[in-house]
This record gives sequence, structure tokens and C-alpha cells, in this order.
Amino acid sequence: MDYFLWKRLWRWASRRHPNKSATWVKKKYFSPIGTRNWILNDGEYVLNLHSDVSIIIRHIKVKGSKSPYDGDWTYWSSRIGKHPGLRKEVTTLLKRQKNKCA
Repeated sequence: MDYFLWKRLWRWASRRHPNKSATWVKKKYFSPIGTRNWILNDGEYVLNLHSDVSIIIRHIKVKGSKSPYDGDWTYWSSRIGKHPGLRKEVTTLLKRQKNKCA
């Protein structure tokens, strides 16, 4: 994913400045940070790499026996805060009742 994103960004930057050299484009958009030379950086904001994010932070595993189609709305509403098969009012009630039926 990092390589694909870099290729798209490089293509965008090169097409944005067709009359400039590749060296100029690299210096303007991809200034080095630490030991990395090809990080998109405008001085104020830096685009982090996908590989910099820990796999544990990116997602929480779904239990092996669970499916969005099994009807266990309490599990899915507590997991993502909403369920595509439920109205917003039902989801709000489930949260208010701590996922327990009255």
C-alpha cells in the first residue's frame, strides 16, 4: 500500500509541474525526515506510512463465530456503534441499556 500510494503521489506531483525537473519536484514535495527520503512533507504536515501503524491499532478482530447477518445486534452495536439492519433509535436504546434487554 505504501508503494502504491507513493506512486500515485509522485505521478500527481509530476503532472502538477510538467515544466519542472524530477529533482525539483522531489525537493518541493518529498523532503527527507530523519533517515527516510521520500516522505510527503509540506513543512507543517507529514503523511505517515501505512507500515508505521501497528496492526493492533488498525482494527479489532471480530470473534470467529460472529457475522453481521447472524442477528446478534448487541455485539455489533457495541462493536461499531451502529448496525446496518437497525434504526438509529434502536441502537441508541441498546447503548443506553448497556446492550441488555429491559
